[in-house]
Amino acid sequence: MLRHELAVLRRIEPRPRVSWADRAVLAALIRLLPTELRRHRLVTPGELRRLGHRVAATTVRKILRAHRNPPAPQRVSDYTWRTFPHAHAETLLACDFFSRGSCEPTRMYVFFVIDVRSRFVHLLGITAHPSAAWTV
Repeated sequence: MLRHELAVLRRIEPRPRVSWADRAVLAALIRLLPTELRRHRLVTPGELRRLGHRVAATTVRKILRAHRNPPAPQRVSDYTWRTFPHAHAETLLACDFFSRGSCEPTRMYVFFVIDVRSRFVHLLGITAHPSAAWTV
């Protein structure tokens, strides 16, 4: 969905016009997003600047005031690295390797992914000779 939005914004016209087809594609793609993401789609001024759009400080101030948010240095946030896994557990995956058989003639390497929310382990591969191609 973001790729299509960027394609619309990158058109040559100084003020891009969204066509009916663009609206249809965006409407279809946004339905695929989880509800939580649909509710909180935010674009920071830093991201807009990278896309070639300038955002004035007064615009940011007006938006913050409209949503009753104080400026960044005055904001108190309880969001820490400790709370991050709990807040994003539904979308986090962790991956790692381990080896098995240190005393046997052939050591086997196991590549796995664990779903943080359900703790379900997905076994992605086992090999005696791991390589970059195998990992990919």
